[in-house]
Amino acid sequence: MAAPSRKRIVVTGVGVVSPVGQGIDSFWRNITAGECGINQISAFDTEGYSCIIFC
Repeated sequence: MAAPSRKRIVVTGVGVVSPVGQGIDSFWRNITAGECGINQISAFDTEGYSCIIFC
């Protein structure tokens, strides 16, 4: 029986990519200032869709 293969991963960095900011500094600054990353969709007509918000 063959030995089980071990999958490897590499973490090259830890950061933030979110609607509130990209990178730890801008994310933290915006979130502590009360910024919200949720908004109503306005780029197209949402009639007929069950969800009208986006992040």
